[in-house]
Amino acid sequence: MAWLFEGIAHWLRSSQLSQEAFQSLHAGLMLQLQAAPDNAGFRQPFAALILSEVARADRLQAQLDPDLRDQMVMAAANYLENVKDYRGFSATEGWRHGVAHGADFALELVLNEAVGAAQIKNLLEAVAAQISPPGEMFYVYGEPGRLARVVFYAYQRNVVEPEFWSDWFEGIAKASPLNDWSEAFSSEQGLAKRHNTMVFLLAMHP
Repeated sequence: MAWLFEGIAHWLRSSQLSQEAFQSLHAGLMLQLQAAPDNAGFRQPFAALILSEVARADRLQAQLDPDLRDQMVMAAANYLENVKDYRGFSATEGWRHGVAHGADFALELVLNEAVGAAQIKNLLEAVAAQISPPGEMFYVYGEPGRLARVVFYAYQRNVVEPEFWSDWFEGIAKASPLNDWSEAFSSEQGLAKRHNTMVFLLAMHP
């Protein structure tokens, strides 16, 4: 899958695709992103990664109309928020990096000045859902840093009101579903939440 991404990214970055081919690529990838996950777990993460390049190309030179761009924002937010496969690198199979690739897709969208405050908020809520997801999963493949980039550059856009940011970070800092952070040391789930939240907040620190 990596070779496919590299080839398409090269075509997009060197403007080798016609408008018709660009639109067709966008439509096909959107279908893949919104399809049921495959058992191997590669299809959706790589669709998200290639869509990040589509979003980048559209950011640098608008090629999608506002409705299609909004559909892309909604699809990116929905995909990132609902990632449940946290597998990362396999020495035999390679990368299936759903959260990171979803974050890359979201990043290119928040950087686009045609994407407004309401759309950015949707993407940030999706990021929030993956900072410390339920369960006993510890991020070890760099996902918090990729999520933090979305938040940093969304803030740099300076289009979302300060009150939203205050509430957003307050939500991130809550110990819930734990009663308080002291409980984190009593379970694998608590330790995972503590670890993932701390690594994200450290990634946010300049």
